[in-house]
Parts: sequence; C-alpha cells; structure tokens
Amino acid sequence: MNVKLIKLTREYKNELGEMIDEWKYDQKVNHTNRSPYAIFKNDYHDIDYYLDNLDFMVPTDGHVPTTTFFLLDVDRNRLLGAVNIRHYVNYSVIELQSIDYVMLPSLLRAVPTQYCYLYRLHRYIYNSRIR
Repeated sequence: MNVKLIKLTREYKNELGEMIDEWKYDQKVNHTNRSPYAIFKNDYHDIDYYLDNLDFMVPTDGHVPTTTFFLLDVDRNRLLGAVNIRHYVNYSVIELQSIDYVMLPSLLRAVPTQYCYLYRLHRYIYNSRIR
C-alpha cells in the first residue's frame, strides 16, 4: 500500500465526502469519536469554505494554531484518516492530554493485513499521549 499525508485540495472533494459520510454513519451507529474536530466542523459540500476554515491559524482562548493533514491511500485514491497538528504545545493542550488524529473506524475494527501498520500507528499514538 502506498500512502502519504496530504494537504486537502478541491481535487479530493469526492474522496472527502466518502470519508466523512462513512464516519458520520459510524458515529450514528457506533458512537465513534468525532476527533479531530477540524474535519467535522464545516460542511464539506461547500468545499471552498471547508478548505478556507479547515486550519486554525490564530491563537485564542488557550487554542494554538493547527494544520490538518489527510492520509491518502494513493493506490486506491481513498482518504483513510486525518491528523490535526498543533504548531506548538501550551498548558491547555497538556492539561487536556489532547492529540487530534483519526482513522476511518472501519479500518480500526477490521484491521486487515494491509492496514496493520495503521493500527499499530493508531495504538502508538493513543498510548503515547501526554500524561
């Protein structure tokens, strides 16, 4: 499997829609976590607004600037997950023990062979949270 982290562009609107729709269904049925918030806070149907408001660049009320990247399966042209990277850490982030990353719930449940390294990455990030 050939995967890479990308900055989302208009080119991936359909793939974003497929990923978000799958997630929203899973959230409804299985009460899946809505993290990172950045990928769910706006309606992806208005892709220009979505892209313009995806990243948080102005620090306010304890929040720090963030940039969101998406995990793309290049061979299948499918978005598999997202990570919201903070530009620096402040007291609020440490206090909340907050790391914003997410992979499609179906990948985490099934964990077929080709996704095992994604599962290991997921477990590593989960177990390495700031304590």
